[in-house]
Parts: sequence; C-alpha cells; structure tokens
Amino acid sequence: MLAGWLAKKICPMVFTDEGLRAALLPRCRKLKIEPPGRMDRIVGAGRARFERKFCLHVLNGLSADSARALWELATGEDGFLQELKSDPGRLGLETLLEEIVKLRRAKTLGLPADLFGGYSDRLVASWRALAWSRTTEITDALVDLLIGLVSKINTRAERKVERAIAAEAKKVHRKTEKLFSIAEASLRRPEGTVRQVVFPAVPGGEATLQALVAEAKADAKTFKAPGAHRADQLIFLLLPADAAQVAGRA
Repeated sequence: MLAGWLAKKICPMVFTDEGLRAALLPRCRKLKIEPPGRMDRIVGAGRARFERKFCLHVLNGLSADSARALWELATGEDGFLQELKSDPGRLGLETLLEEIVKLRRAKTLGLPADLFGGYSDRLVASWRALAWSRTTEITDALVDLLIGLVSKINTRAERKVERAIAAEAKKVHRKTEKLFSIAEASLRRPEGTVRQVVFPAVPGGEATLQALVAEAKADAKTFKAPGAHRADQLIFLLLPADAAQVAGRA
C-alpha cells in the first residue's frame, strides 16, 4: 500500500530516495501505523512502479516511425547523436544555418507534442530526455543566435555610417564670415557668373564651397544606418522557410 502511494503521489514530484523516505513518515502517522523497518525496500518498490508506468506512458505515445528513428539515433550510425549533443559554434550566419539544419533533423524524429503530457518539466529534466530536451534547447539557442547576429549587423552598419559622416563632417573654419562674403559678392555683381563672382569671394574658392556643402549634408544625417533597421529582414531572407517559428520567438 505504501509503495503504491509513493508511486502515484510522491514519485512524480520527488526524485531522491531521501525525499521519498521523508514523505513516508508523515504518511505513516496519518494512517496511524508504525513506520516499517525496511523503509528502503518500500522506497525502491514505489520508485520501480512509478518508473514502469512512466516509461510505458512514453513508449505508448511513440509511433513506429518515431521509435525506429530514436533507435537509429541511439545506435549513432550517422553521427547525429553527437551533433545533437553539441552546442552552437561562434556567432555567425553559418552557425545559425547549421543550427537550423540540426533543429530540422531533431524534428524529423517525430516526437509528439504531448509526449510527456501530465508530467512536470522537472521530472522530464531529471530523466534527461535528450531528443526532447535538445529540440527546445536548440530553438532557444537559435533565438539567441538570431538576436546576436542582427545586433552585430546593426552595429557594423552604424559604424560604417559614422565613419562616412565623420569623413564628410569637416567643419569649415569661420563659416558664417565666408557665407557673408559670398552673399555680399553676389549682391555686388548679380550679373556675374558663379565662377567669376562667388568662387573668388572666399579663400580656397571652389574647394571651400564644396566643404560647406559636405558639412551641411553631414549635419542633416542621423547616426543610424539607413537600412540597419532592416537587418532582421535581411536575415529572414537568408533563412529557410521553417525558421519562421524561431524568428517569431525572437
């Protein structure tokens, strides 16, 4: 009776023998019986009952194709088992695409979405259901890779624009005075050409005017890359179609 109670009520939540023994004592007090002398045997029996039930539940939830795919994974004939265990490489588009391929292969195992329905995440984690757990972990890793890659692209684009703006934004010394000289020369000889009237009005002539124009353009720009906000869209164009779920989580 005590072993059955442990298997049904306690084992799904408590995963150590010490915890199971601790649960037995108050149960005995509630039933008003003396604690059994062979507590470890009852704990072992309760755990064994629960594990049989748990394994049968998982096994019955697998199709024949899924069972076959898991067997092939366990035998490691194609090396996918080691690949499934591996963590992502360095941040980059190639790593992102490799992880997408890994996720695709994990999904081909065909594990049902409710395979561990009714059981806690802690229990599944304690059994370390590799194929099931890695599917979720790979998806989470893809989200992190996608966010990191978009951030990296945005940062590079911003730096490129900042360098371009810095090159253009060479401040013209005594700009107001030069603009006044241009205006004054233009009013004095309105019939003259730009080359005859405006260029001679400032030191440096045409080069100074070009510097003034460049400075004005630079001031009008923002320090955000024109298209950096589309970096995530660029990534999506490079990803396979089934990466939409990952992109949505990101």
